[in-house]
Amino acid sequence: MNIKTTTSFWFAAFTIAVLSIVISFYIIPSSKTTTSIAINTQSGLELNFLKRVVKQSGIENFYSFLDQIVSGTTRRHHRKRRKITCDNTKWKSRLISDYDVSLVLTVDLKGCANFSSVQKAVDATPDGSLTRTLIIIDSGTYREKVMVRAKKTNLIFQGQGYLNTAIAWNDTANSTGGTVYSSTVTIFAPNFTAHNISFQNTAPPPEPR
Repeated sequence: MNIKTTTSFWFAAFTIAVLSIVISFYIIPSSKTTTSIAINTQSGLELNFLKRVVKQSGIENFYSFLDQIVSGTTRRHHRKRRKITCDNTKWKSRLISDYDVSLVLTVDLKGCANFSSVQKAVDATPDGSLTRTLIIIDSGTYREKVMVRAKKTNLIFQGQGYLNTAIAWNDTANSTGGTVYSSTVTIFAPNFTAHNISFQNTAPPPEPR
């Protein structure tokens, strides 16, 4: 809780306490024998007195000021996000006709594609497919470990150039229990093809012994 919020809280509490004391001095409890007319008259006087005290004390203006602060804070928290502009022309590929592709999936990091992860796109491809499936991957570095299992047959990765699209991870022989397990992209499926994409291992080189 910051200093401004703490000060406002204690000022409001103090104001309520003062009002309670003042009202207790000016309000005279009605007896059981008081008529209904007297009760209504006393209630009206109490209400008018309370309104006059609130108005003179400036509490009404104070709470109006607090309301403006809270409303402004709420508006700042609900600012609109920037609208993402998607370019669907990037998903066109000559490989679709060259390989007679039957299914095209897309991956990017901006939310314009079918997936934001290469591995999730791989997992979504059909098992044991007899026709080609193309995964088009937009520019960017995809920091993940990817495995194409044996049943994910006839799969194609296409990037936007090996300098623009990369799959990168940082496993080592020590972190995985052997060099064979440290690869960034592992392919077990037959007829796998990759175009215009790089696979990187970003682990630092081992220290000399």
